[in-house]
Amino acid sequence: MGNVTSLVIAGYSYGSLIASLHPVLEDVKTSHILLSYPMGPRHWLTAFHGHRYMTALRTLVDDPRSNVLVVYGDDDNFTAVQSYDSWVASLRENPADRPDASSSTQGKLDVVKVAGASHFWREEDAVETLVETVREWLL
Repeated sequence: MGNVTSLVIAGYSYGSLIASLHPVLEDVKTSHILLSYPMGPRHWLTAFHGHRYMTALRTLVDDPRSNVLVVYGDDDNFTAVQSYDSWVASLRENPADRPDASSSTQGKLDVVKVAGASHFWREEDAVETLVETVREWLL
């Protein structure tokens, strides 16, 4: 890839589904930002192939080289906060405890739940928190 040494793949809503399909690249520090991952409508957005996307995300998170930031609001219009919280807990499961794991160790997974943020991030305080979260994470 020439002189490329690092790459950030970011996706919002449906775009976070697509971003999660891209694996860590060889010889390039690859990071992923998944914003408002659409858990609720995922089956509709993926033409009922949601399992494929979850498997890709699980493989990504299980890659010891991965660096993933997940950001979601606790007032999302499409996904209940309880669904997000359960999903995050499953992502954080130790791969060594799962028979389907592709690795025994996990990469870096940071998760930020933003109070008062909707799916569309129209709330001023939520946007400020989002920008600061991403800025700090990138540094």
